[in-house]
Amino acid sequence: MGRGKELTTTEVNLISRWCAQGDAIAECARRLNRSRTAILRAVRRQGENKSPPKKGRPALGQRDRQKILNTVRKLVREASATREIIAKEVRQKSGVRCSAITVRRVMRSAAFKWYRLREKPLLLPEDILERKKFAARYRSKPKSFWLKNVHAT
Repeated sequence: MGRGKELTTTEVNLISRWCAQGDAIAECARRLNRSRTAILRAVRRQGENKSPPKKGRPALGQRDRQKILNTVRKLVREASATREIIAKEVRQKSGVRCSAITVRRVMRSAAFKWYRLREKPLLLPEDILERKKFAARYRSKPKSFWLKNVHAT
């Protein structure tokens, strides 16, 4: 059994209009005196030509970007070089639902300079004193002490 004639542009337009109105495939086939599979193929082809729906999170709007930037400016003024401002804090204070990476991206696009925090904290004065005490206590130990007490695996 061979294939029937190809659907004309007029028929395809009629099919898409009827389907948009909610008519069934069988009803469209009956009106045009065509097979249901031909109508179904045309509907699928029409669906392929449409742009696919966007995936992922919706893009930040201009209002949200402005909120983030205003919050950054406000926090910078309040901090006045006495503390660090982190992206997570900006996100929380601005009230915009986005990730910290998005906040950094918005800041970068607005020419704000930012740096990642140190993973290792700076030494406090108490830490420096403890290190000096340790060094004073073990400075006089011979090399043999250090070789036999090393707990390396």
